[in-house]
Amino acid sequence: AIDVVHVDDDAPLDPGPNDITVSDPLENGTPEHPFDSIQEGIDAVAEQGTVIVHAGRYIETIQVSTKGITVTAEWLADSSVLAASILDADGTGPAASFTSLEGTNCRLDGLTIVGGKSPTAAAIFCEHANPVISHCLISGNMATAAGGAVVVCRDSNPRFINCSISGNRAGDEGSVLSY
Repeated sequence: AIDVVHVDDDAPLDPGPNDITVSDPLENGTPEHPFDSIQEGIDAVAEQGTVIVHAGRYIETIQVSTKGITVTAEWLADSSVLAASILDADGTGPAASFTSLEGTNCRLDGLTIVGGKSPTAAAIFCEHANPVISHCLISGNMATAAGGAVVVCRDSNPRFINCSISGNRAGDEGSVLSY
């Protein structure tokens, strides 16, 4: 496993730019041969490691692991980067899930989270988890069922730091946050 893993959906040697299903045959998570999807980076990173998500749009949903990792947007790691790292669930959801007893050493930092759509938890779902979610923009997600929410936390105590949650929708009796 690698301590720092890079994810870039349109790296210079990527034969399928902006398509996470077409990979560089030499991809290994290095800056020269980054993974195409955030989930590949999460799966490959070492315990306590960092996944750096380069600017771009990643059409996928992710399950963050119990390894105590940080998944961070490139703009937080490199101040010269001005573009967003976008996690786009593309009408499925939740976009990001924490369901494996993740603790406070598990972080999701700086991503723009869009396109999540599910009956109960559109953007983020936490169950038995206590992650830290910081500097994220959560917008354009939709909980479709009555009582659904954009962010759902069951038996969890996540910390949201400097996040903006705006422009989302929920069904009848729905909400932005459900604890």
